[in-house]
Amino acid sequence: MTGSRGRRRRDGGRSALIAIVSTVVFFAVIGAVVTSSPSWPLVQQDFFDGDVFWRFLPVIAGAFVTNIALFLIVEVLVLGLGLLIAVLRGLPGPVFFPLRLVAIAYADCGTHGALDALGLPRLAGATCYDVFAGGEEIAAALQEEPGTYFLTDFLARTFQHTVVRELGLDRYPELRDEYFRHYTRVIWLAQRPTPATRACAQHAAETLGLPLVERVVGTAGLERELEALLA
Repeated sequence: MTGSRGRRRRDGGRSALIAIVSTVVFFAVIGAVVTSSPSWPLVQQDFFDGDVFWRFLPVIAGAFVTNIALFLIVEVLVLGLGLLIAVLRGLPGPVFFPLRLVAIAYADCGTHGALDALGLPRLAGATCYDVFAGGEEIAAALQEEPGTYFLTDFLARTFQHTVVRELGLDRYPELRDEYFRHYTRVIWLAQRPTPATRACAQHAAETLGLPLVERVVGTAGLERELEALLA
């Protein structure tokens, strides 16, 4: 019995050693193939530049902490507000009719379908841009020019806060070309194309160093989705 246990222990140690050696060899071969490829210097410059990493690490870490804080705060506020409105909308009697008119509508603005796992009814569309312009128009714009950056009225008016400051571009403007190097144009999905919002959209495009294309989409898509959600 003792010999059997010893044999199993030796076999286990041998298996662990083989696993470690094979893993090291595998990654060594992968590393050698990657670093010897003709495009490795370009990849290294774009993704593995140590000087750039350490220079902008505090900015990225600060933005990450901000995102976590916003998520925790907004999660509590949104769920609390949603629950309150759900209770108010369920109150019987004609006197509470104004409260029953209030509703919260969710749209997927970057979760790529993860929002649906919560089981909440939401505005249709793969992204929030689909709500305003329709999925087909957004897909056509991306097919025509994959490097398209979309603006809504809200994003245009709040661009300095929601994009420039959040990404640290006000403090490190050289990051702009790193973040947006693959974008080629800005499309403003104008719901209400006022001169003030148009000026904001133009300023946002100039900040990114990209040409601005204005497409008036109105609010019909949003209104249609809201009607369907409340029906």
